[in-house]
Amino acid sequence: MKNEENQNLSYKSIRYLLKEEDREKLISILENDFKRTGLTLTELAKKFIYKNFSKVRNRISDFFRTGVLDTPQYFDILVDILGSDREAINKIFQDRIDSWERNNNLFFDNLSLILKHSETILKNAELYYVTHEIFVMGSAYVGGRNLFIGELLRSWNENVMIDNNCCGRVLIYCNTGSVLSGSNSYTGICENCGKVISFRGLCGFAGRFMYFKGIKTDFDKPEKLLSFEELIERLEKLEG
Repeated sequence: MKNEENQNLSYKSIRYLLKEEDREKLISILENDFKRTGLTLTELAKKFIYKNFSKVRNRISDFFRTGVLDTPQYFDILVDILGSDREAINKIFQDRIDSWERNNNLFFDNLSLILKHSETILKNAELYYVTHEIFVMGSAYVGGRNLFIGELLRSWNENVMIDNNCCGRVLIYCNTGSVLSGSNSYTGICENCGKVISFRGLCGFAGRFMYFKGIKTDFDKPEKLLSFEELIERLEKLEG
């Protein structure tokens, strides 16, 4: 993205992508600016001009401790009140987006390589237990987690995380919803044309969710997990 686009980045739109190191950077910037104001938390909260300033104070306190702001619209107000460096904050956001896009492309560009060596991955603990931030199964009120590439390969082989609304099989890698209502949405990639597909309302969400609850392997998870990039490097070496 170009600099003029950076101005449109918002905490609300990017907060779920942020990692611990990003949150630590945000805490450092805003907490230092807060200290320079000489205000107490209560005085800062009252500047938001909300009736329930105690709620604002608690949210800000939580943010300075965790880097997470549960009421995301407060973020821009906080930045304005403290006079924090928007450019520095936007750089944190943009760097995370760039990293996220690179990691996504690493998966998309190497899907055929992964499928080609699926049997090797399924038999090797180091390769099996590799995850990616976009590999997700989750349900409201129940929870969720990132999935491992080995788990996804098994689910694709067993037609669990599969749909057919493109020119080839859609390999679902992210599925979130509610096991109670069955409502859900997924993101997947067409095995044939490579198009990324997003869809709402695929039947059988509870079954897919429970599939990953019960999935087991014959080997233990390694103490140190390979990164997705390292997985691709290992597979490329198999190509000779």
